[in-house]
Amino acid sequence: MELDLVPLLKVQRELYAMPRGGERFQTYLRTMVDADTGDLALPLVTMNPMGKDHIPVLLDTLLDFDAEAIARDVIATTTLAVSDVDGRFAVGLVVADDAHGGWTDRYCSEYSHRFEGRAMYTRGWIVGQIWTGDPPSADSIREETATAIHRLAHILRRGTAATLGEMIDQEGTAMADARCGGPRVYARCGRSVAGRNRPGDHDSLPVWG
Repeated sequence: MELDLVPLLKVQRELYAMPRGGERFQTYLRTMVDADTGDLALPLVTMNPMGKDHIPVLLDTLLDFDAEAIARDVIATTTLAVSDVDGRFAVGLVVADDAHGGWTDRYCSEYSHRFEGRAMYTRGWIVGQIWTGDPPSADSIREETATAIHRLAHILRRGTAATLGEMIDQEGTAMADARCGGPRVYARCGRSVAGRNRPGDHDSLPVWG
């Protein structure tokens, strides 16, 4: 798998520099959608274009500690681990708003981000999703970027998760490969739910929750 970082944080920050209203929304659409093809140009679907002032504050923080440099370092250290997987993908960080806006339902968005990402993948995008409700940190950027990459690698190796057990296996494996912290479950539990045994390198796997 070949990976390249595409800087998106400044693009988002410039949109939020505009007054909140119709002009900002139309500029968001023009930025996200290719005018010639009508297809997605940038993966800003989960961005809240009408978001309030807490979002540019977060973006300023991310830009100040150079979150995209952290993501670029993750790409450099992850490339070898996913070298068995074919394809070239652009990696970008996108802010999703679960703090003060009605644009995004986090539960639905988290599910879609993890298990319904085909539209992004077929367009060559891997998105690291950053939530306004979570404290920003270098570790969170590192874990989200690495997990997003390993998630796609897992999907390309094993196929799209269709059962609860396969979803647990996918997320647990991606997070373990990304060296994430957090809650842990035994890998065999996920495989038991799937109804069949699967080979795995980890005795226990972290899963989000």
